[in-house]
Amino acid sequence: MDKLQLQVSPLLQQRQQCHTKLERSKAQLSAKLEQLRLSATQLAGQIAEAPHIRRTAVAVDAEIGELEKKKVYKQRIQEKGQERKSFSDRLQENQRLYQKQFEELRQKLELLEKPESTCPLCEQDLDLSVRERVVEKTHNHQREVQEQIWTIREQMSTCERELQVLREEYGRISQQLQPYDSLLQQFGQLEARFEATGELQEQLLQIKQEEQRLHLALANGQYARETRQEMQEIEQKLQQLNYDEQSHALARGEVERWRWAEIVQGKIEEASRRQAALDAQNPSYSSRLGS
Repeated sequence: MDKLQLQVSPLLQQRQQCHTKLERSKAQLSAKLEQLRLSATQLAGQIAEAPHIRRTAVAVDAEIGELEKKKVYKQRIQEKGQERKSFSDRLQENQRLYQKQFEELRQKLELLEKPESTCPLCEQDLDLSVRERVVEKTHNHQREVQEQIWTIREQMSTCERELQVLREEYGRISQQLQPYDSLLQQFGQLEARFEATGELQEQLLQIKQEEQRLHLALANGQYARETRQEMQEIEQKLQQLNYDEQSHALARGEVERWRWAEIVQGKIEEASRRQAALDAQNPSYSSRLGS
């Protein structure tokens, strides 16, 4: 029995080591399977957001479209403002010219009011009737110039009011256009996320396939093949040695009981011998015990 145990013990130790390796491999696969399930759950959650992302992107795109219309409107306001500004500049130039002309006519009238004045054109002496006609004509011309100045001033005032309205409208539209760049960035991000949904679905499919493979491997014990092959070889060797662990344990127990009985029997016989030796040395003591 001990000889068999000496042959079996290394095999049992190797079998225990293989069992430990198998349990470790199983634990690693189980942990990997759990991680795959968590990843699949996360990906499924991200994919489920695709419709919401799409709706948000459509809404943002609509906002961008409205702002682009306002950008066109803003450009038109700017062009209108530039046109009004150019018109205002021309009015100012015309006013300056008319002011100059008005001043020249005023100076001409001052000269004509002097008795010794001559004709402004031919520098000849003027008689009374001619002087009066020239003065009247100059006054009429001065009134026309003055009316032109008033008209120009009125146009300039109107033009300035229009420019003020355009400035205010330009500022208002500019304020409304402030989110434009951020909306463009947001739309780009949403579009990228939505387009990535296809890649996420492909990743989820791969994860599901790997998850199924690991599940079957664990269920059918299709992992750590080398270790399982080694363990089968060990079991075959134990069978060849006709080793049965339970029977061997019972046999060892019976042997131990027989050994214990022999030990007890030996102790009893030893005690009897000692008693006989004492009796031989002290016969009187034995006689007294007998009486």
